Amino acid sequence: MTEVGDLPAIGIGVVGCGDWGRNHIRTLAGMGRLAWLYDPDPARLAAAAQLAPGVRQGRALDELLDNGVAGVVIASPAVTHRHLAEQIMGYGCDVLVEKPLALSVAEARTIARLAADLGRVLMVGHVLEYHPGLLRAFTLVAEGAIGEPRYAYSNRLNFGKVRTEESILWSFAPHDIALMLRLGGRLPVTVSAESAALLRAGMPDVTVTHLDFPGRLRAHIFVSWLHPFKEQRFVVVGSEGTITFDGVGGDLVLHRQSVAFEGGVATLAAAPAEKVPFATGSALGNELTDFIECIVTRRRPVADAASGIEVLRVIEACATNSGPTILTAD
Repeated sequence: MTEVGDLPAIGIGVVGCGDWGRNHIRTLAGMGRLAWLYDPDPARLAAAAQLAPGVRQGRALDELLDNGVAGVVIASPAVTHRHLAEQIMGYGCDVLVEKPLALSVAEARTIARLAADLGRVLMVGHVLEYHPGLLRAFTLVAEGAIGEPRYAYSNRLNFGKVRTEESILWSFAPHDIALMLRLGGRLPVTVSAESAALLRAGMPDVTVTHLDFPGRLRAHIFVSWLHPFKEQRFVVVGSEGTITFDGVGGDLVLHRQSVAFEGGVATLAAAPAEKVPFATGSALGNELTDFIECIVTRRRPVADAASGIEVLRVIEACATNSGPTILTAD
């Protein structure tokens, strides 16, 4: 990936100064690219400004162009994503919209069509697609280190961060769905989800999503904000081994294991597990560098609008919780 210091010095604005918006602010300030902050809540805006003293604070979105902002990160509540993205692109800026891109596939497609019509870069905040450890894991799979991928699962579990405006499926699962779609290389054939709304009726706190891809790859995603301990784990089981990534401990491990059958008897073979090194750097820093590079070069982002729409197609299919849903290509 290109080093941000090798790219022209363009300014990036941040709209939405909540928890994740402040992460963008810190990272962009450290990169020397933060140019403008906006939040309709004066208290949040003032608190965020302390992270980047001297950065201009916007009182209205139409100040963007006057302040020389080339791109904008939208880190506001999901219900505002469509309106803000359309408005900001209309001012001539490229946008990185935090996940989910919108609250429906129809809304996301409307945003994508406008971006195409205006010639704007539209990127989605699927930050795990930029994590150095996971990038290395996908490289190992592509190189055949574990043979043919057969099964994958992703757990994103914690106690806390309970949302009131969106379910665990919409809040936690988009990152993991994006990873599974990248692993599978296409949409799954069928998806389904099992959920439990333990705190409030109609607002799931725990979901297990199942994805069946063309060929032999199967996957599941387990997310919960009522788990007694924190776990972020991504596992790919192949015909000749397994890759595990521990997002909490930060370890990427290659397990060279296989099972063969002879005369109906299973024979297990395993070599010592191997910890795999990977590049340093933060996933968010990589994501923002990709955004800046796309603004400069006009190429398509890794996490582009199509990726955001596909993730939403899976979420919408699972949100009904009515059994397996068949997905078809557009």
